[in-house]
Amino acid sequence: MTSLMEPAALKWVALVAVIFNILFVFFVAALAFSKRMSDFLVAVMRWICKIKWIDKLLGKKIPDFEQYCANTRQTAKDLLAHKGASALAFLVRFLTEVIYFAIPFFLIRAVGHKIGYEYLPFVSLATAFISAAVSWVPTPGSSGAADYAFTLILASVLSFATGGAEAIPGNPYLSGEAVSLALMWRMLTYYLILFLSLISEIVFESRARLGKKKK
Repeated sequence: MTSLMEPAALKWVALVAVIFNILFVFFVAALAFSKRMSDFLVAVMRWICKIKWIDKLLGKKIPDFEQYCANTRQTAKDLLAHKGASALAFLVRFLTEVIYFAIPFFLIRAVGHKIGYEYLPFVSLATAFISAAVSWVPTPGSSGAADYAFTLILASVLSFATGGAEAIPGNPYLSGEAVSLALMWRMLTYYLILFLSLISEIVFESRARLGKKKK
């Protein structure tokens, strides 16, 4: 029986996740540009809430959802009304994502592998794919799923681009070097951000309390 932790099974998990993300994007777009979509969803919610125990859970949330839909449509109108600013924001976001997804490539080079720049697009796209594929995992920062899936990608890159590394005993799909690189990647892109956010929160709260005392 194929394990969910093997690449053969993971590719189906990743495929389902990517399809889910694409459908979600289309759903949000429909919600932003079509009042009929929000009206339809509200009608469905009201119909479901005819069941008493569901009404107790969701009935009071329907007005909040209607307001959310209205805010989404208004935001879409604002984006279309300021096309220049929206395009600039999109460009900046695109560039930051390009840099973000290129980090693993430079990590591989930083540890001594002379991987050619022709592999940069592949590593970047693979990182983007993994990030999208595991984004639905219900853990903080997709912890666990992101680490393992990305380790598989790194092991694959190291295997055919740099001559490979010895597999971890008991798991032919991983290598110790790939695990180390995956941990470095998570430290730079997730745990470091958490640490800096904690420091920022402490500084902000300290200044806010000092300001209140002075008043």
